[in-house]
Amino acid sequence: MATATEWVLPEKYTDDLKDENGDPMSKSEFKKRQKAAQKAKEAAEKAAKKAADAAAKPPSKKAALLDDSAEEMDPTLYYENRVKAVTAKKARGINPYPHKFEVSSQLPEYIQAFAGLEPGQRLDDVTVSLAGDQVRCVVIQ
Repeated sequence: MATATEWVLPEKYTDDLKDENGDPMSKSEFKKRQKAAQKAKEAAEKAAKKAADAAAKPPSKKAALLDDSAEEMDPTLYYENRVKAVTAKKARGINPYPHKFEVSSQLPEYIQAFAGLEPGQRLDDVTVSLAGDQVRCVVIQ
């Protein structure tokens, strides 16, 4: 195909219109090329707008919190990414593989203590740690 600098599609179709090779162009071919040129123009405008919006938009809070922004997203590098994450936790003084998980109450105690709450109600000042296997889910009303 010819580039835009070699041959330019005119605004209107005429019977004596020739393509880039000098051959007569049909009206349907003219319309097809006109649509393709319009789509290419719209795609270029959309890409330019998207790039301008991305440049003007400040980085998100989530991106700012992650210190591994240079991390490769290639799935074949999973091991290296995991090692980097574990090393970062160790550097911050967090044990990535804790030996114990502190349990503050058992499930029957939890049910008894919070049975009076309305659905969706939260107690922000209470922290509870539970552990166990979920065999089935039963809704208690």
